[in-house]
Amino acid sequence: MNSNALKPNDNFVPRFSAEDLELYRNGSDPYGHPDNDWYDILLKDFAPMLRNNLNVTGGTARAKYFVSLGYINQGGQLKDFGVDLNSSYYYKRYNYRSNIDLKVTSDLDVQFNVFGYLDETNDNNASANSNLFSDLSRNNETAPTTTRYTIRMGAWVTVYGNAISQEGTIII
Repeated sequence: MNSNALKPNDNFVPRFSAEDLELYRNGSDPYGHPDNDWYDILLKDFAPMLRNNLNVTGGTARAKYFVSLGYINQGGQLKDFGVDLNSSYYYKRYNYRSNIDLKVTSDLDVQFNVFGYLDETNDNNASANSNLFSDLSRNNETAPTTTRYTIRMGAWVTVYGNAISQEGTIII
């Protein structure tokens, strides 16, 4: 990040002045010279996951059954910033399975098998690919010197660096 150390030629103008470097080092100007750990700002320490299954089986020599019900609730890794932004990622799934085996005659067996699931995902739609991991992989492109703060101007406005957006977040 510190391109001052490069000095590729005699006409090179450093990106940061000595004063800038000192302000970044001592943290006395957090808005003008921030030092942000974006992983710490954006991510939780862990993402909880709950998985339950209930299986029931039984029957007689002529008829057997199996029923299974399952539930998964996987929390997201991204912190929830609340207010008017739902950034609480999660995945919920309910699944079921039922098998019925019938011995109709000594030469004929009939099976009925049913399977299905219902799921719900809450994820971001801030990027074209709507993939949190793709977005986070670009985190290293976001310099720790990028300013982050939110102000109220009729609508919530997020300011990153010198860009202001009322419809989303722009990082420069």
